Amino acid sequence: PELESGEVEMNATMAKTLEQEEILHVSDDLLKVHGVPPAKKREGCMRFVYENPDGISNRISGNEKLDKAKELLDELEVDAAAFSEHRQNLKHKDNKHGFSQLFNGGEADVRSVVGHNVHENVSRVQQGGTSLLLFGDLVQLLDMEQSGCDDSGLGRWSVMTLTGEDGFKTRLVCGYNPCYNNKKGSSTTYQQHRRFLINKRKDLTCPRKKFKDDLVAQLKKWRAEGDRIILAMDANEHIYNKSLGKELTDAAGLDMSEVVGDFTGEKIGATFFRGTKPIDAVWATKDITVASACVMPVGYGIGDHRLFVIDFVISTLIGNAPPKAVLPKARRLNTRLPHCVDKYLVRLRGNFLRHKMFDRIGEIHDNKLGRSKAEIAEELDKINDWMGMFLMQRSEEVYRMKGILSIRDWQEKFIFQGVHMQFEGTAGKEWKDNEERMIKK
Repeated sequence: PELESGEVEMNATMAKTLEQEEILHVSDDLLKVHGVPPAKKREGCMRFVYENPDGISNRISGNEKLDKAKELLDELEVDAAAFSEHRQNLKHKDNKHGFSQLFNGGEADVRSVVGHNVHENVSRVQQGGTSLLLFGDLVQLLDMEQSGCDDSGLGRWSVMTLTGEDGFKTRLVCGYNPCYNNKKGSSTTYQQHRRFLINKRKDLTCPRKKFKDDLVAQLKKWRAEGDRIILAMDANEHIYNKSLGKELTDAAGLDMSEVVGDFTGEKIGATFFRGTKPIDAVWATKDITVASACVMPVGYGIGDHRLFVIDFVISTLIGNAPPKAVLPKARRLNTRLPHCVDKYLVRLRGNFLRHKMFDRIGEIHDNKLGRSKAEIAEELDKINDWMGMFLMQRSEEVYRMKGILSIRDWQEKFIFQGVHMQFEGTAGKEWKDNEERMIKK
């Protein structure tokens, strides 16, 4: 039976509380970054993130998980994101927002491809599902005709296709292999797939085996056509020891690279905070160059699985042609309708506040005779780099920090804050003539 919205929210709150209690007892390895923590995105790279969020509500207002996801995507300068097991039944009448709408809110253009089981429409919450998001200039290279979901209609995987020059074509794929469950008639992803295979296809094959066979066959077909592939997936099995991971990396077959392990030279550990095995990973064909790769600690992302952050060299995805920025078409404001003017002014002021335009204009005015913005940015980068090295060495001893520094030959206050290995510093207002220059914490 379908739960009322209040019951769903209460269950979600209880689950969140239990997860917070459990996360206190996870192993130390799960609380460390595997690889090098993500720094400022390098020029010429596409930053790709992947996580199993264990469900995302379709609400926009009051959605803490969505708000955190958008903050992370913005903070990490993400170009493409993959989320498996989003648990949304997008056919349900109460799920009114598409993923592009959920993750909109900034200046960057957004496109999404989302898969779920279209054969069952029982509740607004549906186990399983896969999704991909693309932001910014790379949207111009998205070929929607060659993007979509697997043809079973189960949402087992979603794909976005980027096309570049000289025949370059790269497939971004997000997959979810259902976890075994023997409770017939349940709403688990495994039993959803089983019902479809038996009732629609007259096929008694195990849904997990069917997923592996179908996915590998599709990947091999794309490779035979010359396509490059990035696959982000919750395999729900050991990615190194079990058959699915082995087929992906088989030198005589797909010959893909498990990106983080190969880049760091060390196999990744557990990726689910209640587990002991690596069950999530990102794989890529070896004609794609990796510039940086890591797995973040448990709790950094929005769910109970660990977040992957990987930088791929764009030229190995689409060739040497840069994405073409296309300016949006302007729309005329009808000033004869008072409610249109009022709504426009509210949104305009909101954008000014969100992007701190008043502060920026003030800084330009105050600093017009001082150092250039480039000089200040260069000095800030040096300080941030030094602090980054310090935190890499001492992160376990630093829980939270914030304060103001007085730096020699600087007229501005240096304002900083950080948690563990995450650090941000910026130039603030100038010290006043009668103000004592001192470090504040």
